[in-house]
Amino acid sequence: EDGSIAEYNRAAAIQIPPNQYYVDTFGEWVPNTEGETIKYDAILSPVWFDADVELDNLVQGHKNGRTPSKKILGYVQISPQGVTIPKEDFKRLLEMQGGQIGGDIDCVMDLNRSGQLMRITRFDISPSVDANNNPDEPIFVAAARGNVLLPKDGSWSMVQHLTGSGEVTPLDPHVPIPIIREGKWSPGNKLEPQVLTNKLLRIAHPKEILRTPKADTFNFGFLQSTATQKALFLTPSFRFDVRKLLSKTPPAFADAYRLMDSNAIFPNIGDGYSNLGKAIALTSAVDTNGVPVVPFQVNGLVDAGREVFELLATVKEDGQGKIVDRGFKLLANEANNALDKAIGFDIPSLDPPLYLVNMDSLKIYIEYKAKETKKDQATPYVDSKLNFDVDSFANDLKETWKSRANNLAMVVDLGSFERLMIIKGNFDAQKGKESGYEGGQESQQSLLKGLPTPEVEFSEELQPVVDLLQLLASLSTGDYAAVMKKGLQIAMSNAGEIWEYKFEATKEIPLVRFPPEDHLYNSPQCPLRLEAGLSLGVYFNAALKVTTDAKELLPTAGAFIQFKGGLEVMCVTVGGATIYAIGSVDLKLACDTKVGPSVQMKFGFGASISVGLPVVGNVSVTYMVGCEIYASSKEIAVTAFMLFKGRASLAGGLVSVTIYIEASGTVRRIADVGPDGEGVTECTASVTFGLDISICFILDISFEETWQESRQIA
Repeated sequence: EDGSIAEYNRAAAIQIPPNQYYVDTFGEWVPNTEGETIKYDAILSPVWFDADVELDNLVQGHKNGRTPSKKILGYVQISPQGVTIPKEDFKRLLEMQGGQIGGDIDCVMDLNRSGQLMRITRFDISPSVDANNNPDEPIFVAAARGNVLLPKDGSWSMVQHLTGSGEVTPLDPHVPIPIIREGKWSPGNKLEPQVLTNKLLRIAHPKEILRTPKADTFNFGFLQSTATQKALFLTPSFRFDVRKLLSKTPPAFADAYRLMDSNAIFPNIGDGYSNLGKAIALTSAVDTNGVPVVPFQVNGLVDAGREVFELLATVKEDGQGKIVDRGFKLLANEANNALDKAIGFDIPSLDPPLYLVNMDSLKIYIEYKAKETKKDQATPYVDSKLNFDVDSFANDLKETWKSRANNLAMVVDLGSFERLMIIKGNFDAQKGKESGYEGGQESQQSLLKGLPTPEVEFSEELQPVVDLLQLLASLSTGDYAAVMKKGLQIAMSNAGEIWEYKFEATKEIPLVRFPPEDHLYNSPQCPLRLEAGLSLGVYFNAALKVTTDAKELLPTAGAFIQFKGGLEVMCVTVGGATIYAIGSVDLKLACDTKVGPSVQMKFGFGASISVGLPVVGNVSVTYMVGCEIYASSKEIAVTAFMLFKGRASLAGGLVSVTIYIEASGTVRRIADVGPDGEGVTECTASVTFGLDISICFILDISFEETWQESRQIA
């Protein structure tokens, strides 16, 4: 006995009406003949005891199916003698001890002989409810608790899901997980054959043993996490002697973009069966020929009134029934007797789309459909398909998990430029391989191949400018197709374990010169010189870190469009000297989640004198004045500049000398800074001197020095 633990005592807990039979204090079955109700107090005293606990399918830590337990808490009924206390009193007794009474054990169980092992650390009994969820008619459930032994690759963990809120949260590894099975206890601990073969062993809360899911239902699940995606296998269960993981819930998949949109370990999945929220429910698929297929085979048993699916194989056998390895292998397409054939899970489109950034001046969002851009040929939109697989038993490390979502599109709206830039491709991720946008592999069937190469589609307003610049660039290279592909650069870095997702894509048409040949462009006799360039880009960097500055918790994302141009027109020619009127412009429109919308414009005009010396080379002197304007939501800057530049190209370009000096003055107004937060106005003057000398194969000198002085003027 232990006096430090309170006994259970409820007055008049048992009442026996007149003429009702009961067991009296002498242990005899007699009627109540006293003419009034007999009342007994329910008194139970706590005790500690040792025992051997019998559990099914133990593989370690047992002898003949029994494992020892020390210092088990129990209660001895002091009063009344020979009369069972009411269910309500037993429920209250359990609630006195936190809702359960049991003891600690240490053994390993093969869950229903499925091949899935679990270290059992505790057994207990707790109150539950019947199928009608009636708390006034309690039932009592015995459960074993412990920790599931997960695959060795380390990417698996256990999570819990609350049906009412839809939130998925991590499960502390020190919290034991319960396993239960429906079936009424019979004297002698005999397990009825129909219970063994027709009832599932479930990883579930004891309260869920009979009732259908309610708002307060907690579900458990297996979560596979990688740097680029996560897959959730909720409500796991096991059939006797079937080496597979079953579930009444379809697998839920979240790609990198859905993870970016979530602030939890996994996106909200609603109630987990009728609506999975923004997660992808792997319930429908097509084969490589586009024929709809059933991705997972239905097992004959039910869980809470719903059929269960065979999702994962739990062991690898040698062909003679002997287990050679334990882990998980996705059983997709097993229902069609084509386990090793690739299928594409349907990815539903979201309406509204999945926004990564949603500002008035900048929107970046994901569309799960895309079409290949072909000149003079309309192509239909193709919905995205997901080729996903898990195989812990694969001999090749890179085959242990892989996912490929094809026909994705990242769309950028910049201010009034809707659908300014659409980056299309296939998101490919695999064990031991850097994830990224890729084209379809030639070995794949067309349906799963997706777009043949990543590409960028521009808005109708911008497309003519892009076509013109690409045409000019192709004139200098002679390869139009190469110009189309070369300018697209996509970089990705995803580290889901530390909540860091990065994406950057730019389409750049480098500076195009006309005439394209260098000797013609620099010739003093050239009547017109033209140069232009265009670049567009989008970036997303959601890097979360520990900081006290709330602004640093905001992800940085943005987009820009930039145009560069220059023009030189011949005015006067005197002998070998030519005077050009010159002008240049640099315009950039951008928006950033931190800075907001901004515009930067730099333009200048002036004159240039070019002299061609026979045999010796070309010499030019340039004078330019101009203005640069930058404006954003928090800053306005105006700069005036003056530039002198001299260049000599001798001996056919073997020797090149460039000298330049630039003087500028800037007035900048910055808001929301300073001691009073009203902003400051600064004035900056600077002078830059530069010298470049190049002698082919011998010497290369580049020197630049800047002097700058700043003052706050208001």
